[in-house]
Amino acid sequence: ILINQFEAHGMLKAWIGPVPIVVLLKPRHNKILLESNSLISKPWMYDIISEWLGRGLLTSTNEKWYSRRKIITPTFHFNILKGYRDVFVTQGRVFVEQLESAADSGREIDVFPYVKRCALDIIAETAMGTQLNTQTGGNAEYCDAVAR
Repeated sequence: ILINQFEAHGMLKAWIGPVPIVVLLKPRHNKILLESNSLISKPWMYDIISEWLGRGLLTSTNEKWYSRRKIITPTFHFNILKGYRDVFVTQGRVFVEQLESAADSGREIDVFPYVKRCALDIIAETAMGTQLNTQTGGNAEYCDAVAR
């Protein structure tokens, strides 16, 4: 029945316990949802992380979200991000090398410190033009400051 509904209408709604899940297949349905200024409320899971992150762009809703998004959207324009591609590739390669090296031990690793250092290197280089090299052991004080 679900497959027939999905094939006929290009969308599917199912419940996993108390949580409704909607799957959209057709681009026009996704476009309506993604371009909407009114369909921007967040599911209950965001309440859990908002205690940790606060009510910023990621967790805010409706007018608060819309006004903040308008401010930050130009920063993520495709042409601007395209200029940072080399930074993303270079830092991504360093990240992979660091993870491969850590994985060679065969033991379980916590990836959060690696992700944090990679993100910090990317942000510093793209926003400030500064190479911190925290992934390879440089400028540890910046990582420590982020941890506080």
